[in-house]
Amino acid sequence: MKEYFSRQVLIWGEEGQRKLKETVVLVAGAGGLGTNVVQCLARLGLGKIYIVDHDQVSFSDLNRQVFFTTQHVGYPKVNIIKEKIEKELGTSKVIPLKTKIDRNFLSLKESEL
Repeated sequence: MKEYFSRQVLIWGEEGQRKLKETVVLVAGAGGLGTNVVQCLARLGLGKIYIVDHDQVSFSDLNRQVFFTTQHVGYPKVNIIKEKIEKELGTSKVIPLKTKIDRNFLSLKESEL
């Protein structure tokens, strides 16, 4: 993994990379923007990424949500993202949350997720 991050370590150093590995983020939505954000954050080496979306992949999503393929139709978006990021990159732990974001969700602490 050290070589994988070698170019960015030149910019912010080993300490900066360590801080990224300790970072926890939540991405709201697993559509065209959310999937790209998760992929970029994982490529940076963030430690833990929560992704929240209640939807499953639909055929009508495929023309604008390039992360998914026809094989993914009918499956929860958050599960596909977790599988692909952890299998293909292995840089981040992805926690899929198949739910809607509402007042109850916003009041949760990380330990409750």
